[in-house]
Amino acid sequence: MKTFIRVVELWVPDRTRTRLEFGGCLCSEEYSEFKAVSENALFAFDEGLPGKAWAAGHPVILTEFANSYFKRTDEAIEAGLTCGVALPVFAGEFLMAVMVLFCGDDEKHVGAIELWHNDPEKSHEMGLVDGYYGTADMFEFNSRHTKFPRGFGLPGRAWKAGMPLIIKDLHNAKGFLRWEEASEIGINCGVGIPYSTPPDQTWVMTFLSIRKGEGSIGGAWATGMPALNEHLKLDESIAASLARASGMNQVVVLPVIENALLRAVLAWYL
Repeated sequence: MKTFIRVVELWVPDRTRTRLEFGGCLCSEEYSEFKAVSENALFAFDEGLPGKAWAAGHPVILTEFANSYFKRTDEAIEAGLTCGVALPVFAGEFLMAVMVLFCGDDEKHVGAIELWHNDPEKSHEMGLVDGYYGTADMFEFNSRHTKFPRGFGLPGRAWKAGMPLIIKDLHNAKGFLRWEEASEIGINCGVGIPYSTPPDQTWVMTFLSIRKGEGSIGGAWATGMPALNEHLKLDESIAASLARASGMNQVVVLPVIENALLRAVLAWYL
């Protein structure tokens, strides 16, 4: 089975802070041609997937590249990539970077990426903006017809906590309300990442996958910058050594910043 997330890119402001330039990538050799195209790309404010997240100020999910604002459609389709998620990292109004995650599609794909949103002027619940579900049709149907109050379900619990939330063994987790549909297709682990945007909007990204698909470990990152590390053997931390012992050799680090303060850091060991 291939990994849930196929390509991870980092986009950072250039010297003029008017465009985003390529800041690194994690992917297998299978995606080297797509990586080569990305290395030479630049995105202005509100341009392409990275620029859209910059302009929006919150996570953006794109489940279809064709006939959209996505700029690398032909190359992405040729590489078998079908979904993109852009996660902007701000320190106050200051953009630090945009992390973009790409998923692929195949018959053995098990997992989902979702974007949830609450507008308090319209509802006290959180509804689905959009999501990518691979072959999980029934799970997708139920998700699109479900709303979560604050504190309920993975989106609602991450919303209430104001911090990244990891739920393992979803079929045994009372807080995960879609456990029955999830267990039927093999989804067993969930990660929720909350974002707050002025004046009082709340967004939650959820990542759902199988237990062996990815590791999720919280850590610390002093600079507040997202990071990609292709070689864990160069990382001397205890967490990295444990990850290497488990057969993982790469890490993606995403800080969660609110009101210019670092609240938490999510690290995916691959």
